[in-house]
Amino acid sequence: VDMTSLPPLQHIDDLHQLGLIGYVRGIEIKLDELMATHGDFAAALRKLVREFDLKQYMTVLEACRERRS
Repeated sequence: VDMTSLPPLQHIDDLHQLGLIGYVRGIEIKLDELMATHGDFAAALRKLVREFDLKQYMTVLEACRERRS
């Protein structure tokens, strides 16, 4: 994931919360919202979700949260 063009922290937190509860459809909806403004970021996470690699998805989001805070 390109760490130079991250969405605002609120979006990252929303995606993280959805990952914690395992709400894949909610994650997909949120990523759809981000496609227009943060397409590369959303596409990279979508690939992980489609591969059911939620562990890596959460790892990426935690790294993004640390970078943004």
